[in-house]
Amino acid sequence: MTPERYKRIGQLFDQALEFVPEDRADFLKQASGDDAELCAEVQKLLSNYSESEEFLPRPALDVAAKQMAQNQTASALRKQIGHYQILSLLGVGGMGVVYLAEDARLRRKVALKLLTDNIAQDKGRLRRFEQEAFSASALNHPNILTIFEFGAEGDTHFLASEFVEGETLRARLQRGPLPLDEVLDIGLQTAQALAAANDAGIVHRDMKPENIMVRADGLVKVLDFGLAKLTEISRDSNPSDSDIRTLQLPHTNTHPGAVLGTPNYMSPEQARGLPVDARTDIFSLGIILYEMSTGKTPFVGETASDVIAEILKSEPAPLGSLIAGVPREFERIVEQTLRKSCEERYQEIKDLLTDLRDLKSDLDFQIKLGRSSPSGETILNRTDPQRRAVTNQTLNFNKAASYVSAAHNASGLEKFLKYLVGATRRHKLAAVLTLASLAAGAGLVLWLSKFGQQQDLPLAAARVIPFTTLAGAADQPAFSPDGNQIAFAWNGANGENLDLYVKLIGAGTPLRLTTDPAEDISPAWSPDGRYLAFIRRSPVENAIFIVPALGGAERKLGQTEPSLSRQAWSQCRLSWSPDGKFLAISDRASPQERYGIFLLSVEEGDKQRLTSPPESFGDDAPAFSPDGQNVVFIRSGSFSSEDLYLIPTHGGELRQLTTDGLRIPSLAWTANGREIVFSSNRGGGFSLWRVAVSGGTPERVAVTGQNAYSPAISRQGNRLAYNVSSLDSNIVRLDRASPTNQAAGRQNSPTKLISSTRQDHSPQFSPDGSKVVFVSDRSGSDEIWVCESNGSNPAQLTFLEGTVVGTPRWSPDGQQILFDARPAGNSDIYVMSAKGGKPRALTLEPSHDVIPSWSRDGRWIYFCSNRSGDFQTWRVPADGGQATQVTAHGGFEAFESPDGQLLYYTKGRGPGGIWQMPVAGGEERQVPELLTAGYWRYWAVQEQGIYFVAPVASRRPAIKFFSFATRRVMQLGVIERDPLQGPPGLTVSPDGRSVLYAQADQSISDIILIENFR
Repeated sequence: MTPERYKRIGQLFDQALEFVPEDRADFLKQASGDDAELCAEVQKLLSNYSESEEFLPRPALDVAAKQMAQNQTASALRKQIGHYQILSLLGVGGMGVVYLAEDARLRRKVALKLLTDNIAQDKGRLRRFEQEAFSASALNHPNILTIFEFGAEGDTHFLASEFVEGETLRARLQRGPLPLDEVLDIGLQTAQALAAANDAGIVHRDMKPENIMVRADGLVKVLDFGLAKLTEISRDSNPSDSDIRTLQLPHTNTHPGAVLGTPNYMSPEQARGLPVDARTDIFSLGIILYEMSTGKTPFVGETASDVIAEILKSEPAPLGSLIAGVPREFERIVEQTLRKSCEERYQEIKDLLTDLRDLKSDLDFQIKLGRSSPSGETILNRTDPQRRAVTNQTLNFNKAASYVSAAHNASGLEKFLKYLVGATRRHKLAAVLTLASLAAGAGLVLWLSKFGQQQDLPLAAARVIPFTTLAGAADQPAFSPDGNQIAFAWNGANGENLDLYVKLIGAGTPLRLTTDPAEDISPAWSPDGRYLAFIRRSPVENAIFIVPALGGAERKLGQTEPSLSRQAWSQCRLSWSPDGKFLAISDRASPQERYGIFLLSVEEGDKQRLTSPPESFGDDAPAFSPDGQNVVFIRSGSFSSEDLYLIPTHGGELRQLTTDGLRIPSLAWTANGREIVFSSNRGGGFSLWRVAVSGGTPERVAVTGQNAYSPAISRQGNRLAYNVSSLDSNIVRLDRASPTNQAAGRQNSPTKLISSTRQDHSPQFSPDGSKVVFVSDRSGSDEIWVCESNGSNPAQLTFLEGTVVGTPRWSPDGQQILFDARPAGNSDIYVMSAKGGKPRALTLEPSHDVIPSWSRDGRWIYFCSNRSGDFQTWRVPADGGQATQVTAHGGFEAFESPDGQLLYYTKGRGPGGIWQMPVAGGEERQVPELLTAGYWRYWAVQEQGIYFVAPVASRRPAIKFFSFATRRVMQLGVIERDPLQGPPGLTVSPDGRSVLYAQADQSISDIILIENFR
């Protein structure tokens, strides 16, 4: 079919659409005259038009669809669709509406696409919607939008995908052409996405700037596989042959001859309605590369049919005529993508990907050597063949040098030789061949090695890849010495106890190594990769075992004191020394001592103490440096005070690496031993940070996001693994059983009182028992909330937006609420009206002031502070004034006795239990009946006695009551879920009948892998 013929068909098609369907046949019969074939062609296009929403999109239809979609917007906002809470409108298109929503189960933001009502009734368009979900969900690649779910809620059909914060390439192009380095970066990532799709047998068929999203960090996401098609094509046959097999996705119906796609970005075969394969995506990507470079598409026309005619018959203007100084190699690449015949184009997207990658590498080398700018303008005229050859020879030599610099082993030499073969194929340069022959000589290898080490060579872009997508919680990744496997702790698909697993990177299913009913955590590889050490954690002991990395019999090396005083098991860590002789562990010699760092001999089983922390502090999470000369660890004074310290392995002077006391649950050394990567909440939520071993200000690790924990770095240093987790904690109520039931050993079951899909914790009853104040991040950040005692009518009191907030306490008269907050840097104590309003700061010292409480008469406020060097209990007048120190030997959370004569308090991470001293000053002594072990944040002082949580013989802790009158302890009930896995806090109603505490009801945790980490 000639272009003129096709243009005529398109014109008649456009005109026919202006008539109602009943009148189109008469119009075509009259307009086509005696040309029955012309009339039949248009009729066929019109019949296919009703089958595909994307067939030559009509502006009028777009406007109508958007109007209908917008009519749904008001009713949809704030609506719950399944387990998705709609938050805001993101965009409107021909198929429907896209909203920003929150997944209530997994507590993550998603993009929720809803079909408009009229389209949902159209079976053909509904099949298109299903096809988009089927196509994209079959792909797992960092440059392809992740589809989470396709479903329906009543008559509403939806597609849930990851929410990408960024802008479309179309929006970026509205600001003009892109510099060449950005063109190549976006082109490379898009080609990587298409290569992954093609490997899965999927052709996108609708590549255009609207379907390419660019995040703020430069990561590209390819969207909308709604026209995607599974293909299986023999390249040895003619594309029009009948033996081409099209593997349609379920419930799709794409007719032969239908023109699917967007006209300006169609390939010639796509425009003609012929069968297509991956080469159609190559043509579309070529158009996008052209448009990114020039700011305009290569094929233009007044109508869609005019554009298609240009695609079929015209050649685009050469890039060199539109862009000054464009590299000839880039011009050649684009020209080859835009060949009319698919046989003359790149035959595989991977070939295009290779050429783009090589060109980007060449230009990067030129920039490093001062021979070009990021726009691609070179000092040497690349259009002159002789000078271009010289330039390419120099660039290839420099690139080869980077490979030879690593050629001290077989892997480096293999990479070097592969590069030479590729360079020879691409450039046919005698100089490259000469270099290959000379490289066989050891002298040149050594010289190039030194040369390469002196160059500031470019590094590959980081790639973010999900390593686990398992049900339950996967955490604590640890790289094998060769960097190709990761061991981790996982509680299984049913959320049972934690066991150890090992999985190859990029292949296979996890191999289970342990099956004990206790928790197996903290995997650490032996230097030779043959064994894994781990901790088997229980309330009775923490036993240390080793197990073969391929599975087998376990061997117990020793044990440590139970470390229930730590906030979570994720902070309990081992580290195997590089020489294989020792394990660094956290332990203490007796229950009365503080946790320090010890070295456990793998052969003998004996321990050597390495650190002795001051009172009220504990040391944990040790990690050997890559050279084995130092150990870095976390010194913890409270939940709000943790810093990194470093000590030589053979003992010596401590060096403090961080000084701000912010939370640090986990850490890892970089491969070169120069930095520590650690998780911290210094940016608001938890994310990964890095600090130099020599000291300095920590910097955020840019390639990771929020809720990042447990970093691990491969020995080669080019891979980073970390855990992304989120917690749903809720406040439950446990009512005391009747005396009869208590005598019979029966207790009531806890009931959920305050809940959301986020974290709700730190409850406290008001003095009259009518209300409960608590902390929640249900608004997006920690804030103080208040509700009725039955959990109804929750209302937000503070609006601090991003500040860490905790420990709300009612004043004795119920008129004010006390709390601690960290608006910037250190924590301070604040007080506000119980009805809301602006909080007033009570402390403003350059120290951490946390965990406040009121005196019984309301005149004083007790709090914990490290202003004297370690954590002690202080107090300050409720109206403001000078603070004075109360305890001398450690103090953390404190409450006055009902008569105001005694002060009860805990000592944080020190010896477990509750202490007392006279309010007026005097002897500080431990109350022997009140041994809380690790539950030092779960207690409350009431009129008749003290309620507290303590471990019992079973694995579950119990709520106990200590009577002031009888000095006896009575067990009130066993807690079903260990509160240590969630945020702290316990409160008792004024009548003593109900206890409230927070428990973790759901934890989502996956491991993320970053390739090319630096």
